[in-house]
Amino acid sequence: MAVSWFDFNGGTGSMPDLNPENYTETTSSGCTNGTVVCAINATTQVLNGIVRPVIDGPLASEIDTAKSTKVQTPNVKLLFP
Repeated sequence: MAVSWFDFNGGTGSMPDLNPENYTETTSSGCTNGTVVCAINATTQVLNGIVRPVIDGPLASEIDTAKSTKVQTPNVKLLFP
């Protein structure tokens, strides 16, 4: 399976950063340290003809950890809002 970086585009609801439809495939993360999700590195899937990330349990947990500790991980990049 292919792996790619995805920029977080924002969203609404209680956990928008766990919704694959709120991400757009990109060539690099370009994010610096911060406090909110900027980009994730994930396996790709096609939803309604658009490449989106697969946000499985381990990646969702990594996203939550990065947000709560405000420390980037290899697959989750943060930025300042």
